[in-house]
Amino acid sequence: MRNIPAFVDFVIIIQLFLTINRVWAAPAAPLPSFQPFTVSLEAQTGVLTGQTEELVYWYPDESTLMSQLRWEMKPLFYAGAAFRLFPANPGTLSGVYTMFSFKMGIPMESGVLEDRDWLTRDKDLSHFSSHDNATTQALMLDFRLGYSFPLGKIPVKVYGSISYMGFTWEARDGYLQYAERKGTYEDDRLGTIDYYDAWNESLPKTPIMGLNISYTQQWLILSPGVSCSLPFARFFSMDVEFMASPLIIIFADDTHWRRDKRFHDVMLTRGFYLEPRVELDFNISGGAVLSLSAAYRRIWGSRGYTLHWPTAQDNQDAVFSGAYSESSGAGYDVFDAGLLLKIRF
Repeated sequence: MRNIPAFVDFVIIIQLFLTINRVWAAPAAPLPSFQPFTVSLEAQTGVLTGQTEELVYWYPDESTLMSQLRWEMKPLFYAGAAFRLFPANPGTLSGVYTMFSFKMGIPMESGVLEDRDWLTRDKDLSHFSSHDNATTQALMLDFRLGYSFPLGKIPVKVYGSISYMGFTWEARDGYLQYAERKGTYEDDRLGTIDYYDAWNESLPKTPIMGLNISYTQQWLILSPGVSCSLPFARFFSMDVEFMASPLIIIFADDTHWRRDKRFHDVMLTRGFYLEPRVELDFNISGGAVLSLSAAYRRIWGSRGYTLHWPTAQDNQDAVFSGAYSESSGAGYDVFDAGLLLKIRF
């Protein structure tokens, strides 16, 4: 009878051993999984070609131009980098989408500046000048935050975008072609106005040497956007994007060295921005992707006020001479062609 407890203990030990062995041999329960994402680090280079406009209007409630300066970027080369985060398989998974990109222009000669004034009694063209234009600074930043989701099997992204652009140009050398001053007249809204004969191509060209005009534009654009990815071959896909918005803020500084004057413009109203973009991806291997991009960015219609000073020098003690409401304007009309190398992981 004394052997019964020992036998029971032996059976319990064997049963416990077999239970532990079954648990040990069983497959492990799956751990909680998190949404997988793809990170893309990108190097980019490209070229901008087009122009920006510096505009002065006769009256706040009209679109008749008093002055127009066209600053060319034909071409302007740039280099930069970008970061993107999106769902690992956007054709089947939904998730956060974000992108940050910066581009820096290479200081270089980038075309010409053409300056026109409409100062006749009938507001016809009276002044024309042309100068060599150099882009001395260029910075472009883009940030997007939104949501990526599959529509059928097509990845679609909706997002909000913040874009900043800052440019500085210098106009040097060239020539002036001005019609003769005829006298003055009284304007109901602007007071005493000088007026000139109409311009024609036969007017003499007065050469200009050295720095004539410096101009800086800074743009801040808030916009919604949408894009979709379209795979069309084994190694290729194409992204199509579109953005549009009236939410544009522009600051501009214009210095006329020969006239010893400077102007500061703030534009907050009336403008509109649009940008279609296409990007063609070629999957090389191991997460490396080579992309060609093409975008067209246009901004027009912006209006704002102008402050002006009687000196070209940035003298903090100089008091501005006056302010004009809704007299200033700006435009941007540029095509962007780029090459990107993306490393995804």
